[in-house]
Amino acid sequence: MLLPDWFPETHISTAETVSEYLITLRGGAPFLSGADCRLLVQWLDDDIPAPAILSALERVALRRRAKRVRSRLSLNATKGELRKLLGKKEEPQKKRSSSHVFSILHQRIINSIQENTEYLELQRSIAHQLIAIDPKQDEKIITEEAISLIASFHQQAWENTNDRIELLEQAESEIEMMKSMIPPQRWNELVEEIARDHLRSRFPLFSAQMIWDSVKGRLL
Repeated sequence: MLLPDWFPETHISTAETVSEYLITLRGGAPFLSGADCRLLVQWLDDDIPAPAILSALERVALRRRAKRVRSRLSLNATKGELRKLLGKKEEPQKKRSSSHVFSILHQRIINSIQENTEYLELQRSIAHQLIAIDPKQDEKIITEEAISLIASFHQQAWENTNDRIELLEQAESEIEMMKSMIPPQRWNELVEEIARDHLRSRFPLFSAQMIWDSVKGRLL
């Protein structure tokens, strides 16, 4: 991933995780804009976890399609959603080990495969890799490994889907009335973002939100 020279080395691994996941949401090149880099450094300096940032990003991505937003998906667009997510008051949860919460997520994914057989082996592989994450590691490393697995799943699903053309055509039809107002390059980016969103929606358990809920102990 391309990062500016001034980017703190202590945050590089998390920035790579965030950028990797952002690509699965919108497609495009593996880099963050200067504005996004500065904002991400600020968040990481404040110890905001990557799963929270990416959960907010997922929520914004979903809302964008409904509102026909033309601008490029960015971290800056998630500031309000992240504030709401972090500011939400919750009942205290019993602390659970990562091995316990990921075992719950693993079982949910395995159960869901019975209903969604697309990419059967890939789903199973990711589920088993989730449960195999070393629970003795620092929580930050554990969650970043989990998110990287989720990002890998969505990227592989996009690259290997048999109906990519249909997904792109569906995306184009949804925003056809906007085409004359959008530059060609931005049009192609927006169409791919919408198409990826449609594909991603088939696999709701493979999300940063599920990792965040796991970390917060909400998977019971």
